[in-house]
Order: sequence, then structure tokens, then C-alpha cells
Amino acid sequence: MNQNTWISWVTTGIGLAGSAAATKGLIDQSTATSIAGAAATLAPLLWGLFIHRDSKVVETASEIKGVSPIQIQPTAAPALQAMAKDDSIKTVIEAAPQSFPFTSRQRQ
Repeated sequence: MNQNTWISWVTTGIGLAGSAAATKGLIDQSTATSIAGAAATLAPLLWGLFIHRDSKVVETASEIKGVSPIQIQPTAAPALQAMAKDDSIKTVIEAAPQSFPFTSRQRQ
């Protein structure tokens, strides 16, 4: 399932729950409408915060067939470094340390 499917399920479920609560007399119709409106606004926001985390983006990209292993730099966020060290995730690896050749201006 994709992001839009989940958001649709959440907002529809909250709308149905609000309608059922209004039908049983637990809340009035205007409160149910307010709850459904808040859910329609907050569900995509919260889902967007969850789905756009660095580790989730890397995990999603690593699952695409034909993608070279994703190399995580030592300066990356701790969650990404943990993914690179996790042997169960074969498509995310630690980047090799970069070596810089000496130039004539540097001391050897």
C-alpha cells in the first residue's frame, strides 16, 4: 500500500467513527465535522513526518531493484549509520573512508 491509501483509510475511519458517535448521541454533528476536518489535516501531516525521515527514505530507496548499495558517510545521522552496520540490510553499507593525496603544499 502506498501513502495515499493509508491516509485515505485513516481519514475515512475517523469520519465513520465520528458519524457513529453522532448517531448514538455521544457528540453532535458539528463536533463530528470538526473531528473529521482535523483528521483530514493532521493525518497527512503526521504521515509526512514519519515517511520523510532520513532512515525511511534510505530504506525505501534500498528496496528498489537495480540500485547500487547506498553508501553512508561517517558524518551521517546515527540512525543511518546504524542501518549501514546492520548486516540484515544488504543494500545499505558504510562508505569507505576517503583518502586525500598529499600535495606539494602539505607536510608529509
